[in-house]
Amino acid sequence: MRIKVLSLLLAAVAVFAQTPSKRLTYTFELGTNPLNIDGMTDVEVSDWQRYGTGTVEGRMSLPLSESNTETPYGIGGSLGSNYLIADRVGVVLRVPFAYNAGAYFVGVATGLNFALVKNDDFSISIEPQVGYSYALLAPTQAEVLPGKTPPVITDNYTINEGDTLAGNSMGVFAEVDIVPTMAITPTFGLVAHLGYRYGLMGKPTISVNNTQKSKEINFSDPAIVQPTTTTPASFKGKLETSGPVVSVGAVFSL
Repeated sequence: MRIKVLSLLLAAVAVFAQTPSKRLTYTFELGTNPLNIDGMTDVEVSDWQRYGTGTVEGRMSLPLSESNTETPYGIGGSLGSNYLIADRVGVVLRVPFAYNAGAYFVGVATGLNFALVKNDDFSISIEPQVGYSYALLAPTQAEVLPGKTPPVITDNYTINEGDTLAGNSMGVFAEVDIVPTMAITPTFGLVAHLGYRYGLMGKPTISVNNTQKSKEINFSDPAIVQPTTTTPASFKGKLETSGPVVSVGAVFSL
């Protein structure tokens, strides 16, 4: 009896020890992720309402156009995990990331992995996901204009030359990937994600940051003007995270 009980316990331990490698896998991949910033135009901030438009006027350029990207894709990849809840169905968690011309993107997504083809060494799955995304625009700096007197002092801002302009945006996305996987060893293999991501990002917010505080720019403020004028400026910048997704890497179990 004791031998039978001991045998059952040893069998249970063996099954438990094998479970993580069979049911839980991790991925690390490198590739491209869509990240495009467009429509950012230079504006100026001026205290012309207080000091006029002469040499005592504080006026600075806010070179927002430097945050635009030249290509719609960033270099990046993803971290992920897949936990099997059935023979051909798993719950996935992925963290995609990208860098493009000083801008950064990171997301957190969850979804399901459905194995369409599966054997000991190779599988092809379809993987729908939904997630949350956050992006940072490439930072720029406020620049004093020739013949003007820094700093800019208004009811809402005090801006000095060299203050950093930072932008960010948040959103959501949905993605569907085809995921081929090939085993190299029982605990290591190759994986790829080939798919399309549809992202919805909020309007970017731009802030002026100095050593004392951060102040969001209000583009309806009369102090924010078009270059060389006192005409109010408008903000038409947008951030896009929609497009094809391609990444390859390693899949492993601990």
